[in-house]
Amino acid sequence: KLLSIDADGGMPKINDLFIAPFTTSQSNTPGALAFTDELFSFHSDNLPNIDFTLSVENARLENLNSIGNPLFLLKPRANSAYVLDNQITLGTNSKPLRGTVRLLTNFTSSDRNVQNEVELSLEMFGVEVFASIMAKIHEFRFLGFSLKAFTDPYCWLAMIHVPDSSAAVTAALNEFQMIIGDLDL
Repeated sequence: KLLSIDADGGMPKINDLFIAPFTTSQSNTPGALAFTDELFSFHSDNLPNIDFTLSVENARLENLNSIGNPLFLLKPRANSAYVLDNQITLGTNSKPLRGTVRLLTNFTSSDRNVQNEVELSLEMFGVEVFASIMAKIHEFRFLGFSLKAFTDPYCWLAMIHVPDSSAAVTAALNEFQMIIGDLDL
């Protein structure tokens, strides 16, 4: 149902049924995630007579509800029992995937203090992401999987088989590709 096409807008229903409610609960805006805290900070006083600070804050992702086709999730690969292919397209229908952050710099010396604040914005149209994952799961846990736990990532992780030795691989990202149709900075 999530991957089917909405008859009114021609977009996959995942945008309205999953992405919009999830993002609205986090940022009060459908399709947007907002991180108002400081994400990264670097301070150096090792430079001769200069104190330097760089910080990144107020990150925002917008138009996450612009998912279009091609779209498939957890599609079994015909020639491998453990590999699932996933493909998602974002930034469709005149709604670019947009990311913004605020960059703050501060240079202080004995006679000067220079502060700068810059907002960086990146818009991407036609972003296609393909990820192939390998996961060996417990059959018994999968067959008893509750639909109430569908959105809980910890329940999904609990199904992954715990290896008998440290050499055994039970989960891996086999392949990852990302294609960006158009990029504006």
